[in-house]
Amino acid sequence: MLAEIARFQQWLRRRSPHASTHIHYTNDVELFFNWCDKAVAEVTATDIDTYIEQCQAQGHATATVNRRLAALRTFYRFLDLTMADAPRSPVLPQRHYIRQGRRLPRDVEDDVLEALFAVIRSPRDRAMFSLMLRCGLRVGEVRNLNRDDLYLQPAAAQLPCLWLHGKGAASG
Repeated sequence: MLAEIARFQQWLRRRSPHASTHIHYTNDVELFFNWCDKAVAEVTATDIDTYIEQCQAQGHATATVNRRLAALRTFYRFLDLTMADAPRSPVLPQRHYIRQGRRLPRDVEDDVLEALFAVIRSPRDRAMFSLMLRCGLRVGEVRNLNRDDLYLQPAAAQLPCLWLHGKGAASG
């Protein structure tokens, strides 16, 4: 282990003695420098690019790669705080951090919905859950509904409608 990494681990442990961050960040920094085989001051942004590609090729999750980058960035920040001639951090947030995809909501299985509606006795509660499930209304939108928002007798050639008071301006 490089002397800088040992001091980094002590610094992290001193900052958060009850957290396990010092273990994980130290391990991440050691993994990088074992892979890179360069001195701390010789690491470039291109080396970081290559490291990210290698981590992704090995199938590491986006969160894992981002944590490793955070560990390296913190390591170079530690060097900047403790050394007069500290090397500049090669980890560039706008260039290196990977955006994580957002998971789309999944459909609820029919048997789960049947089990839910089997225990809901009140017609009012059934209507509220139906609005949320079938129409995509939020809990707050359903909570804010009242009878005046329901138009069952619309003008000719129009369908019945429900006036919502959701986020932002009211919509129909």
